[in-house]
Amino acid sequence: MKAGIWMDHESAEYIVYTNGSAMPGRNDHVVINSEYHLPLGGGDKLKHNKEQSRQGAFYRQLGELVAGLEEVLLFGPTEAKTELSNMLRRDHRFDKVAIVIRPSDKLTSNQRQAFVNEYYVNQY
Repeated sequence: MKAGIWMDHESAEYIVYTNGSAMPGRNDHVVINSEYHLPLGGGDKLKHNKEQSRQGAFYRQLGELVAGLEEVLLFGPTEAKTELSNMLRRDHRFDKVAIVIRPSDKLTSNQRQAFVNEYYVNQY
């Protein structure tokens, strides 16, 4: 199975590509944490550690969606896609998953689906 994940550092949309078309997948919207915008409290180091912990949990949650795929297209406006890719490449459970990174702007859900469709249609 193939999929695309549009993402930034706060949220992601999981899009499945099957039978020549893209559609929202299971757990199609992933949000980093409902507490993301709440004050973190504590000193700068503590804030940084809490933020890193939340970001790691977010990437692990996305990794669970990627597990078992043949290929995943990571795209979005921030470097989050590269950070997730680096995390996945360090984990041997993802050795057989083709991970592709493409830049994109902020997109609507329909534009994201079209982006995934266009990528996979033009790939073959």
